[in-house]
Amino acid sequence: MYARIVDGRKIARVTDGGSLQVTLSGNIMELYGATADDRPAANSVRVGTYFTEVDSQQVWQSNGTEWIAVHTIMAIDGQLVRRVS
Repeated sequence: MYARIVDGRKIARVTDGGSLQVTLSGNIMELYGATADDRPAANSVRVGTYFTEVDSQQVWQSNGTEWIAVHTIMAIDGQLVRRVS
């Protein structure tokens, strides 16, 4: 494995076979599931995390204790419409 160095910074790791190795870091603040039953416990995610129910487009936000309904997203004639709960 070797690193590609540009201006003194390592910008990529490449295996001997030529594959690029990628490491992701950070926090996932948006979650998606088919139904509300797919939501994790509100206290198991970071405060402020959003969960979107794909089937209904209902969106909730975790306050660290419970999921709070934020809004429903829908499109009418191709126009995005948000209904605040």
